[in-house]
Amino acid sequence: MKRANFVLLSVLMLTIVCCAAARAQSIFGSIQGTVMDGSGAVLPGALVRARNVNTGGTSEVRTNEEGLYFLGELRPSTYDIEVEATGFQKTLQSGVTLRVEDRLRADFTLTPGQISDVVEVRADVQLVQTESNTLGRVVEENTIKQLPLYGRNAFELVLLTPGAQKTDADEQPRLSGGRARTGEIVLDGGSITTPRRGQVFTQPNLDAIQEFKVQTNGLSAEFGRTVGGVVNATLKSGTNDIHGNLFEFHRNNSINARNVFSPRNAKLIQNQFGGMVGGPIIKNRLFFFGDYEGFRQASESLINRTLPTVRMKSGDFGELLGAVVGRDALGRDVRRNQIFDPATTRAVTAGQIDPVSGRMATASGLVRDAFTNNIIPTNRFDAPAQRLAALYPDPTQPGLAQNYTMLVPIGLRNNKFDVRIDWRATEKDLIFGRYSWDHQYSDTARPFEASSSGGARGNFNRYLTGALGWTRTLTPTTINDARFSFFRGVQERRLSLNIGNQIGIPNLNIVGLPVIAVAGYEGLGDAQAFNPVENQYQIQNITTFVRGRHIIKAGADYRSFPINDLQLQFTGEYTFTANQTGDPSNAGATGNPVASLLLGQANSFNNSTLRGRFYYRSKYLGAFVQDDIKLKPSFTLNVGLRYDVEQNPREIRQQGSNFDLAQGRPVTMAELGRDFIQFTDKLNLGPRVGFAWQPFDLKKSVMRAYY
Repeated sequence: MKRANFVLLSVLMLTIVCCAAARAQSIFGSIQGTVMDGSGAVLPGALVRARNVNTGGTSEVRTNEEGLYFLGELRPSTYDIEVEATGFQKTLQSGVTLRVEDRLRADFTLTPGQISDVVEVRADVQLVQTESNTLGRVVEENTIKQLPLYGRNAFELVLLTPGAQKTDADEQPRLSGGRARTGEIVLDGGSITTPRRGQVFTQPNLDAIQEFKVQTNGLSAEFGRTVGGVVNATLKSGTNDIHGNLFEFHRNNSINARNVFSPRNAKLIQNQFGGMVGGPIIKNRLFFFGDYEGFRQASESLINRTLPTVRMKSGDFGELLGAVVGRDALGRDVRRNQIFDPATTRAVTAGQIDPVSGRMATASGLVRDAFTNNIIPTNRFDAPAQRLAALYPDPTQPGLAQNYTMLVPIGLRNNKFDVRIDWRATEKDLIFGRYSWDHQYSDTARPFEASSSGGARGNFNRYLTGALGWTRTLTPTTINDARFSFFRGVQERRLSLNIGNQIGIPNLNIVGLPVIAVAGYEGLGDAQAFNPVENQYQIQNITTFVRGRHIIKAGADYRSFPINDLQLQFTGEYTFTANQTGDPSNAGATGNPVASLLLGQANSFNNSTLRGRFYYRSKYLGAFVQDDIKLKPSFTLNVGLRYDVEQNPREIRQQGSNFDLAQGRPVTMAELGRDFIQFTDKLNLGPRVGFAWQPFDLKKSVMRAYY
């Protein structure tokens, strides 16, 4: 009855997966090889057993009629391999290290004798991967621990791989010439890459990563939906021994040099701390592992900005008034930075009397009258603009430029943890589960409360990821691996309240302060509203068959992407320049952007009509078959076929449009009568062919080719 239930569940998982998406990621490794006698004849029916040194778990298989054995879906660990055959001494190979996605080859030659005799030998374990055309690099635990890493982000070590590079600090590495955000980082078989933006905003505690592999070239049919390569990481698991650590990294400003422009030494108090622990719950059967990392930073950032002076905010621009730079069309002297009244703008014609000033025009053009003594009367102030100008603090330094210097505070508070359980339910069933939680909060530096630079009031990002896997040995030559994983990311930018009505600008219908861009001065306003909620649910199944010289893998990967994105692209932007308060004949030398602001004379206004959430839905299905054929001991042929369907996104409320060239206008989803714009391409077949060849019995060299 138990066997029937296991088979039923396997079939159910496989059936669900066959509606599925993206790349099926193997997080395990394999050991394979040939068992022979002293004459070189193969030995069918020999028993090969691999014992996990850390957990005590064993996997065993018998060689087939070709003398070949295959131990698949093995956890990365250290193994002892035993080989037994009737009429031969038992052979033991100790300390075989298997890394993530390794495909090791270990050939054994048995010596005649009693099976009770044990001969410990150095099996021919190939350090060079000889069974696949795929190229990659494994970054091991010792490398992760020993190399210094800024921010304790282990995935920065991806850059040690040939062909990996990054051009921006916030992007994940590009692999083998791929574009930014086209690769993927996988943890325990589940993607931790944001489904829409292709970025990685969360990663495990550095000490909790056992190792990861970067695959860059010759990917088998098992992998799809990627450009350039895949980073495949695995979290540590518990063992029969309790192990753990604690750590604390502290930085402060006690020995930092003072910035020459800073009034004092900038504050810096930073602590990064945490630990991990793992061990047995039931020895040889059930294991746990957990880790936590916290980050706290209280620091200050020196800023230098140009603000309006106290006199300018009151309308007095006398301190700016300079020498004569020219004359206007009425022949009047015009001085540098002189403020003109835009309400007096009028056209004059050369040789004719201007009825306002009584002067004869010396040239045709536009003229304006200057404010007396370069002072704008307060009764001319635009009411909303006056309230906006009041949001500027007073300068802290003398002068007209770079007159506001301040150390502004920055606060960062991050917490994250991972929990993993591994369970050997039976000798044929391995089950694991992982849950990861990551909360990141930052108070970004702003020169002053209403400043438009330096970011928002605070960003609060929350990420949840998890994975559940079940590996079942169906028969000695058939293994099934089923997995479910999820990713949830919520990013939130906290903005000021909607104060448009308080300022006196009605009907903005936005969150936060609109952007007030004053040319040459620090602006006002909030950053773009930002609150995407991204989800990814993934089901995968891979079945491995060993048939003679063939190792066949078949599987599928299904993903669903429910994404709700807040579409507040803009808080609205008013741009103020000197044009509106300058002399038309002496543009560039007259007027002032702050004067234009006080008069409410904007040069331009830009706003977005997007005022709601975008409910994005998409699915992805990928299915593959891969056959690795051992044509000769030194030659493996890799052939495969992959089929992918990436569903074009749907918007469940039909809130979308596209420009129709035939009609010469935008066409909405509602007009089309559907919730998508483009039809899904269902003709994506990807053949894969390659080989790995050790020519002329060169044990340390492999020639690879792939298509």
